[in-house]
Amino acid sequence: MKSVGEVMRTDVPVLQPEQSIVEAARLMKKHNCWGLAVLDGEKTVGILTDGDLLNQFYLCVGSYSFESNEKNDERMKHYLSLRVKDIMTLHPRPIHKDADVGEAAEIIKQMGVKRLVVTDERGKYVGMVERIDILNAILA
Repeated sequence: MKSVGEVMRTDVPVLQPEQSIVEAARLMKKHNCWGLAVLDGEKTVGILTDGDLLNQFYLCVGSYSFESNEKNDERMKHYLSLRVKDIMTLHPRPIHKDADVGEAAEIIKQMGVKRLVVTDERGKYVGMVERIDILNAILA
């Protein structure tokens, strides 16, 4: 069976905690990836997903759509001012690049996540592996 390092994506951009969520969303769209690692220097401190963006939108704006336009505008302005660090998922589960894809599949299943950050021997971020990458490797 293949290793995680053989099937992971390395072309995924990374985010910094202070970046705006607007910029993060644009990067996700541009690169067709819906989860980005958040690095502080070389340390992985979080992961930002499309789910994080949507959940925060619903909390800030979506559930209040019945209010006046002025209040909606205020809520939207607040949402758009958020930084990656404000809504990212902290402490994402890493997996070593030499781990078997079966191990990655098991972790994803047990934890109920869609992707894992991939690290090297020093714990440095080297890529991202998603459910589809694992499925493709198993079916190949």
